[in-house]
Amino acid sequence: MSTLRFAARQFARNPIFCAVVVLSLAIGIGANTALFTLADAMVLRKLPVADPDELVYLEWSFRGQLADVSVNGNLSRDAGTDTITATSFSHATYEDLRVSSRTLRDVFAFAPTYRSIVNVDGVPETLPSQLVSGNYFAALGVEARLGRTIGDVDDADANPVAVISDRYWRRRFAGDVRAIGKTVVLNGKALTIIGVLPPKFLGTQDFGQPADISYPLSLEAELRQLTPAMRNPRGWWLRIMGRLGPRVTRAQAQAELQALFTAPLPEAQRPELRVLPGARGYGDGFREPGRYLLPLGGISVVLLAIVCLNVANLMVARIAGRRREIGIRLALGSGRLRVIGQLLTEALLLACGGGALGAVLALWTKDALTTVLPQSSYRFYALNVDGRVLAFAVAASIVTGILFALVPILRATRDGAATVNNDARATSPARACVGRGLLATQVALSVVLLVGAGLLIETLGNLQAVDVGFRTDRLLLFEVSPADQRYDAARTNDFYRRLLDGIAALPGVEAVTRASYPLVANSGAYRSVAVEGIDAPSVARVGIQRVDHNFFETIGVPLLAGRNFADTDADGTPKVALVNEALAREIAAGDALGRRLFFDFGRPDLDQRIEIVGVVKDIRALPSRSDVMPVVYVSTMQSFVGGQPLGTSTFMVRTAGETLAMAPAIAELARNVDQNVPLVDFRSQGEQVARGFSTERLLAVAASAFGAVAMLLASIGLFGLLMYNVRQRTREIGVRMALGARRGDVVALVMRQTFAVVATGVGAGIAGAFVLGPALERSSRLLFEVTPRDPAIMGAAAAVMIAVASVAAYLPARSASRVDPTVTLRAE
Repeated sequence: MSTLRFAARQFARNPIFCAVVVLSLAIGIGANTALFTLADAMVLRKLPVADPDELVYLEWSFRGQLADVSVNGNLSRDAGTDTITATSFSHATYEDLRVSSRTLRDVFAFAPTYRSIVNVDGVPETLPSQLVSGNYFAALGVEARLGRTIGDVDDADANPVAVISDRYWRRRFAGDVRAIGKTVVLNGKALTIIGVLPPKFLGTQDFGQPADISYPLSLEAELRQLTPAMRNPRGWWLRIMGRLGPRVTRAQAQAELQALFTAPLPEAQRPELRVLPGARGYGDGFREPGRYLLPLGGISVVLLAIVCLNVANLMVARIAGRRREIGIRLALGSGRLRVIGQLLTEALLLACGGGALGAVLALWTKDALTTVLPQSSYRFYALNVDGRVLAFAVAASIVTGILFALVPILRATRDGAATVNNDARATSPARACVGRGLLATQVALSVVLLVGAGLLIETLGNLQAVDVGFRTDRLLLFEVSPADQRYDAARTNDFYRRLLDGIAALPGVEAVTRASYPLVANSGAYRSVAVEGIDAPSVARVGIQRVDHNFFETIGVPLLAGRNFADTDADGTPKVALVNEALAREIAAGDALGRRLFFDFGRPDLDQRIEIVGVVKDIRALPSRSDVMPVVYVSTMQSFVGGQPLGTSTFMVRTAGETLAMAPAIAELARNVDQNVPLVDFRSQGEQVARGFSTERLLAVAASAFGAVAMLLASIGLFGLLMYNVRQRTREIGVRMALGARRGDVVALVMRQTFAVVATGVGAGIAGAFVLGPALERSSRLLFEVTPRDPAIMGAAAAVMIAVASVAAYLPARSASRVDPTVTLRAE
């Protein structure tokens, strides 16, 4: 207790020193704690279910185009190997594996439906939802908080029941227990709420993709009347998970399931099945979290290192000023360990204060990280500062406290009582060298951060400047899906006609059109396509986009050859299509007009032969490194894929003024047209484009903010070190001025010392950036049209650091030049 009281008195005597140390530590520990919160939520935290380490999930890969299969869900293609990877399976595959597997003691399935229209008491809204097998909750070991969960009987009998998440229950029903038994209408189907799930369980999908309402798989055909997939063996749409049996390895399960999975398929079409760890749920969207976390982790660790160096430098100066006190205590009989314990206690108290404040900063700022992650109307990111996060903050505080204090404490207590007889103001060459070395290292790390920030900022600017192929200004986007309300073709088409006509008549609207998928969103339907009459392999992955006749005119895409869609291109007339430049180059060496495309859906009733009547400019799927993919545009006026109407549409409204200002009027119009069909996800096309480089924006903002903080900390360290050195050299400076030195000479003396340290640090920082820049590009592919060793960026970082250091050094230099030699020498 006496140790703590003594430490408190020391802090009271030096409030500025304490404040600088605590604030510096809070910045470093807070940034790292916020990042740990994100990392914990994305890749570390396991599902809140029974025995999560037993869980596995399935995915498959196939080289080439898997014929006669329609994949609904996450799918990626490796352009280098032409390998497709996907996580969706048919319902028949799920049933076979559930019945036949001996290595998995539970096999269960689910299918995210993302945006479902849920109507409660006449108020519709869109919710992320999912279809689940009857054994889904039982296999996971998840019990309802209220009521019960969905069971096998519900799935077998297609009972119209649902369970809801705790967050939806609290938001929509204010936590009222009477929600159990209440009827809600989901996509036009009345369902009874039978249970509320535990607060921490948000489903088994990716981080950021919760499920607010779950209902039985057997209701799929009723709720998706236009495109039911339950009994379609070519429709792969289910995610499959399971639990490993006792003493069964993933390799054993994979060998067994591979044989079961490929049995119904021809030998040439046997995808490779993979059994992957499922303790954290599915990993589709964040399969490579290193692309987010490794660069962010590197930035935050560098910042923490700068903080430690800064505080260590302050501690060196502070403990050096207490050498006489330490010597007296040792001379009076205090053991060295007791003195070391006292000084370490003070350091740890400062570190704990910085850690506590850092945890508060992390709590305030953690949600800011989620604003630059992929956004959409169904994403929800839950970042919680829980016991794990607080344990990390405490551990970081203790380790940091020991790191920055131990070396200077050991050095100060090494000389023992002999310190009493030394001039307390004297600064040994070794101690001065340590201080300058710490400061130079701070400057070097700050320069590395500034160069990294410059590279990422330039990357972000280059991405924003990419020509996506159309006019993105004053273009309002939203989604709408009348098919989700189980509307038939006639009612769906009537809804679209009335909504289009109503929006076009609104003041401030220049034009309105629609497409099946948003632009620059990396979303769409893909098929292989062949050209009739040309003996050449088919194009394996072609996007299919259904658009209105005025689509290209509205968004500003020029027609390069042929003609556009016309009002006469309707059912009963020959099917026509427009293609982009990329597809035109791949077929017939660009001579595409008049050619007929052939989509092989494996069924005669879906035979699609379409004549190419026009070629339009390329539109990027993402505003980044990816090449433009081939696209076929077909008219909404002509039936496509079995005559089905356009179920879900993305509307694009060209406005005369502020884009988002039109959203309320359009939403009100839609309610008047049909109050059961809400409009979803209003955003500008510019915002949609920006979603494509959210990773780069996150890292650019983080690197810039941390770089600025690092530069500030380095400047504080420089200022503190120089002020301390000026005070230690007051006698020397007084003698110099008494012998005729002018104020300018003294300023120059201090500034030379400054630039020697800063130049060393800047040189080391440029060398470090020279090495790390290409490594950053190779490891994370984060740079775009930027030279990793850009001399302009490195020069700018060095110039900024030198300028800031000059300002930080001028104040101590000016203070030194104002030393009165008469007063100084009289005091001596």
